[in-house]
Amino acid sequence: MPSHQGELDGLCGQYAIAHAFSICLNDEYEYGVEDYFQAACRGLANGRWPDAIWDGSQFGDMRRMITNCRREYEELEEVDVRYPFLRHAPKTNADYWKKFDEIFSNDAITCGIVGLTKPDPHWIVICRDGKTLVFVDSNPYRPVVRKYRKSLHAGERRRNKNQWLIDRRELIIFENRQSV
Repeated sequence: MPSHQGELDGLCGQYAIAHAFSICLNDEYEYGVEDYFQAACRGLANGRWPDAIWDGSQFGDMRRMITNCRREYEELEEVDVRYPFLRHAPKTNADYWKKFDEIFSNDAITCGIVGLTKPDPHWIVICRDGKTLVFVDSNPYRPVVRKYRKSLHAGERRRNKNQWLIDRRELIIFENRQSV
């Protein structure tokens, strides 16, 4: 089987940023996912290259890359980006999902990016659709995955090996101010 994104490189952060901005703006603008991907790459600190290619992006890298995208593309000023758990992460899985639900109860919140630690370290876009969560990924074999909460755990250890483990601190929220 041929390799796919993320198998040989750690650029999932850049893909997640590009997809989140594109989803948030509904692809209505002159620029698109490829432009946002390139802007995210340009936003990574020079000292992080080339290690970021195989080691991936850290939370601070994500913040810098998002800032660079917004600097380069005027239409991204319509998108509010927040880091709700940057300073105070929820203490438990239950607290995480309670606060997550509070955040996503705002209809202007289009999507977010979460940092997974298991099954592998990975940045992925998250959207809410009723009782399921929709994940938009850079994996060409499974670009969209729907999951129920019971298959996710926000914390340091997962209850079972089939759950995806989410880092409680790593939530990035994208809100389109023009959509409301």
